[in-house]
Amino acid sequence: SVVSASQAAKAGIPLGELGNSSQIDFAFDDVDIIEERTLISVIGCQRLQGEEPIIQEKLVLSMADQLVFMVTENQYKRGLEGSIPVVIESLNWLETTEEIDDLFLGDAEFSQQLISKSFVILQQPLNNPAYVSHTFLD
Repeated sequence: SVVSASQAAKAGIPLGELGNSSQIDFAFDDVDIIEERTLISVIGCQRLQGEEPIIQEKLVLSMADQLVFMVTENQYKRGLEGSIPVVIESLNWLETTEEIDDLFLGDAEFSQQLISKSFVILQQPLNNPAYVSHTFLD
């Protein structure tokens, strides 16, 4: 954001454009939920209008040498529950949701949110922690 860039400039932190060959030393991100024992985290559940798209956020996190998650005590949970955003290509989104539904033996419920012409975010119940850190792309 413009405010973040201004604050970084005042602090003497160099900024650059994100590209395929960018090196990112540290990435800072806030998480929605983090599991105490494993530190598995969920991001993107509470997206606000105008916030960075989850695809770009995950790209930055994957490129960073080190991650710093900003959390409050309320975000630490003994177990993960609720829903998780799942990013899929919008072209075959219905087929992909059916495949994900089959993984959860019919227990999955989805709500669709269009984030671009190419991708949608589906809110998927967080019944299985094995899928917490995965992004499904069809």
